[in-house]
Amino acid sequence: MREIGKNMYIYEYGSDMTVALVRQKLADRGTGVKGVTLIEVSDGDTMKAGCFEVEFIHSNYSIADANDLAIRTPADIVFQSGDFKIDHTPVNSKALDRIKVVPLTIPDIP
Repeated sequence: MREIGKNMYIYEYGSDMTVALVRQKLADRGTGVKGVTLIEVSDGDTMKAGCFEVEFIHSNYSIADANDLAIRTPADIVFQSGDFKIDHTPVNSKALDRIKVVPLTIPDIP
């Protein structure tokens, strides 16, 4: 299995802190994994992935500066959080962007 990872192309999206952590782990662990592209995103950034649109929404959990994902599909919106325990009073970052998250969690009622 270790040889499989050496020939893959991996795209990792994350905040500046996440990208820095992954870059350091790849460098100091001697994994031998090549072809990793680290892409830094900011809160509110969106990207297209086929027929999907992915929005990065600021959040805080056990790791500061995390992102939730709002994945817009032709059928509906999928909300992907990184954890269940939200840190409402982070010491080194801003709190969860409730203005963006709350409307995503309320279903449309005709």
